Amino acid sequence: MALTRTRLTWLMYAATAAWASFVYLLGPSTPLLAEDFSLDPQQAGLYGTALAVGIVSGGLVSGRLTSRLGRPATFRMGLLLLGAGVAVLFGAPTYPVSLLAVWLAGMGGALVLNSSTATLSDLHGADSAAAITEANAIAAWIGAVSPLVLGAVLAAGVGWRGAVAVCLVLALAAFVVSLRGAGTTPTASHDRPRPVAVGRGLRTRRFVVTCVALFAAVGSEFAVNFWGATVLREVTSDARATSAMSAVVIGLAIGRTVGAWVSTRVDTHPLMVGGFATAGAGFAVFWTSSGLATAVVGLLLVGLGLSTLFPFVLDRVVANAGGQADRGLAVGSLVLGSAIAVAPFALGALAAVMPVRQAFLLVPALLAAGLLAVLASRPEHAPARADAPDDVSDSPAPPR
Repeated sequence: MALTRTRLTWLMYAATAAWASFVYLLGPSTPLLAEDFSLDPQQAGLYGTALAVGIVSGGLVSGRLTSRLGRPATFRMGLLLLGAGVAVLFGAPTYPVSLLAVWLAGMGGALVLNSSTATLSDLHGADSAAAITEANAIAAWIGAVSPLVLGAVLAAGVGWRGAVAVCLVLALAAFVVSLRGAGTTPTASHDRPRPVAVGRGLRTRRFVVTCVALFAAVGSEFAVNFWGATVLREVTSDARATSAMSAVVIGLAIGRTVGAWVSTRVDTHPLMVGGFATAGAGFAVFWTSSGLATAVVGLLLVGLGLSTLFPFVLDRVVANAGGQADRGLAVGSLVLGSAIAVAPFALGALAAVMPVRQAFLLVPALLAAGLLAVLASRPEHAPARADAPDDVSDSPAPPR
């Protein structure tokens, strides 16, 4: 039974949420994994590396799988791999097995993210940025709730494996629903189609600088999330520093929720420029703060600024892929995984030779590079929202 356009959109949202539940639970669960497997900090840090390598692995095979099997089959394979990785982690008896599980889940998550993003782009035409942003808004709210879920299962005496089981249920539920959509062919919005330069391939300046913008946006987000608490410890206790980092995730969730609505009415280009600028201003407030309250305000601004950058830049990857959305998103996965692996590591390497607050200046350097890349990556004949038809009743906005 084929799924309707609205239900297929919600399936993409649910799959993105399942992937996000794993990503956002892995971080706070890492100290618990380290305790269970008697790991030192360096060994525990390899969970993030395994996740990044998994995402890169998914990017390497995503385009080929989509060409051979089709996007729906690749999407379901991604959900199966994600579910399999989570299931292996749930029952992992040893540290090496748990690393393998995280890698497998990362690979499946990359396939899910690529397939769902391309499908949303096809389904919603010129409104694809809103749909992709809305999917990531849901993911961000999942991220805000995930530590609470972990705390609840720990309070119940279940342990971190109970939280992992929640991710498994979400992934398998999305897979079961996807089976109903076998044979469903996404239909683009005909009254507001996406303008693309078909046939120009991926070896164009605009596509390359779009990937630079994607690296900068993702790298900045993960560098802040990985190292922000370390900077905060200079002005407050460890417990408060860790809790204060939720301001970034809350900013991401609020920004993406609002951004999904705004992007249907305003061209995303100035929103991306404003996003990098807002994140830079928030970083300045955070970096120069001498008290916790001011630092939290800065982190909230950083989250708000970064919030729409990932979905909007990902949408631009599709726009600048020359009509080869799946191949473009496969490259995007390589960039995404590389940013997750490289940016926090580079900041850590700098922190080994200088004070961490000085090393943190890597973040505004990334933001500046991202801003310049966005300015250089605007597609030719970019659609102007102000000129869009008033009557779009035949092409409903993404469901809310």
